[in-house]
Amino acid sequence: KNGSITAGQDRGWVDQVQFGPTPPSITTQPLSQVADQGATVSFTVAAGGATPLAYQWRLDGVDLVNGGNISGARTNTLTITSAQAGQSGNYSVVISNGGGTLASSNALLQVATILPLAESLDATNLTWTTTGTPVWAGQSVVTHDGQDAARSGAITHSGTTTFQTTVTGPGTINFWWKSSSEFDADKLRFYIAGNQQENISGESDWTNRTYAVASGSQLLEWRYTKNASITAGQDRGWVDQVIFSPTPPTITTQPLSRNVDQDATVSFSVVATSPTPLTYQWQRNGINLANGGNITGARTNTLTLSGVQPGDSGNYSVLVGNAGAPLASSNAVLQVTQILPLADALDTPGWIWITGGSQPWIGQPLVARDGVSAARGGVVTNNQTTSLQTTVIGPGTIGFAWKVSSETNNDTLRFLIGATEQARISGEVDWNRRNFSIPAGSQVLQWTYSKNGSLAAGRDLAWVDEVGFAASLAPAELQPATTNISAPTVVQITMSGTKVTLVWDANPTKTYKVLYKDSVSETEWQVVDGEVLVRWKIANGIVSPDSVTATVVDVLAGTSRFYRVLEE
Repeated sequence: KNGSITAGQDRGWVDQVQFGPTPPSITTQPLSQVADQGATVSFTVAAGGATPLAYQWRLDGVDLVNGGNISGARTNTLTITSAQAGQSGNYSVVISNGGGTLASSNALLQVATILPLAESLDATNLTWTTTGTPVWAGQSVVTHDGQDAARSGAITHSGTTTFQTTVTGPGTINFWWKSSSEFDADKLRFYIAGNQQENISGESDWTNRTYAVASGSQLLEWRYTKNASITAGQDRGWVDQVIFSPTPPTITTQPLSRNVDQDATVSFSVVATSPTPLTYQWQRNGINLANGGNITGARTNTLTLSGVQPGDSGNYSVLVGNAGAPLASSNAVLQVTQILPLADALDTPGWIWITGGSQPWIGQPLVARDGVSAARGGVVTNNQTTSLQTTVIGPGTIGFAWKVSSETNNDTLRFLIGATEQARISGEVDWNRRNFSIPAGSQVLQWTYSKNGSLAAGRDLAWVDEVGFAASLAPAELQPATTNISAPTVVQITMSGTKVTLVWDANPTKTYKVLYKDSVSETEWQVVDGEVLVRWKIANGIVSPDSVTATVVDVLAGTSRFYRVLEE
């Protein structure tokens, strides 16, 4: 109280006096970390307040205890040795003393599982190496694709860690990269053949880069370097989704369409260029082919099909590739012509037909006047012929339809009776019918397609269809052999070595004589030595009176023989 004046009650009061220790306070919070599987990790907290201070570390809110790979659970520093992925989470510490309790902030621990480098870079087709202490590693914590990525090792000041691969150019390299480091000091760099292309530093988020790679063997290198002082960010670099694409191949010669006969061997070829080794995969109708059966060369530049059948027809193409995406060729259409018996194709069931020349005639269903089938000449080249013949007994009239697609006046389809030419056609001549008189006696009828020594036009093919023979003069337009025909005895001929067996339907009340000629130019017929046997057909032990056959066996002396059966 001063020396004068009084006011109020001129009093003071004090109540509830207490004394206690200073409560804890945190001066340094524990820091979040990313660590590789197997690494040693420590979390530290700095705290003030009245001593003694007590500590309790927690993982995701659950108290930790010492044991296993954990120590310091009740000190200011928690240590985890050989950290595992299952120990990732939020770490915190509760600090207490006589003055109270205080919890730290959370520190996130991410334990990265170590993965193969090639897998993490999404480039298992390339061979990768890594250097440095520690080296680059694959991990799944920080990624661009949400799965995995490569991450630089945790190097110290003035350290370097690299990874690299070798490719064969030309081509392009594309990748994503990211850094978290001291800006413009600790850098992630990319090199081609030892020449730096670009670098990033600081907090650089995922960015995509593409660079041209020159021809030849080229070393690609990613290098993270740290200067002699200071650390910022995570002090790491990451790379993900590396794709090397060689310059694609160029197809200079496409496979060509083919039209071949059944049982032929056919090949498709492609010619392609590329600065790197090429691969091939042939396909039929878009489905990959494999070697086996009648297929060879399914993974080479030439595909070969042997003994092709109509079912092999389709669109053939090839995928030509190098280390990058394959290039598809154009389609080459294969059409396999079914081969039919000549007698069926010419509408002459039971007739005997002979074909010769450089290539045989065949029966086929693709080009026909009757819309069903016709005979077609063999595919011949310059100065070659293909012929078709049969023998009839005159007098009578022969009728047929014919067609040609050839070089006019040079490559011709001719019809002969014996050695005498009756008619010829050439150029683009569509189906038309012709009738010719046949003189008395055995007469050889021949159709011959001949090609001269040069040039080709049209399809270079000839066709014959709807052959009919009548033993007497008929109307101007004869019908095919299936109607109004006086047909000879139908003989089935089979061969085994030089032995020839002739079989025909017989009349049990008649006798038969079989004659032969070794050449149609011979004037006299000779009698076959073999005995003609006439038999009734027996089925299930019962004789069939309506089914009688005659058989004779002959031995062939030369390369061909003509037969005649006489009923007496």
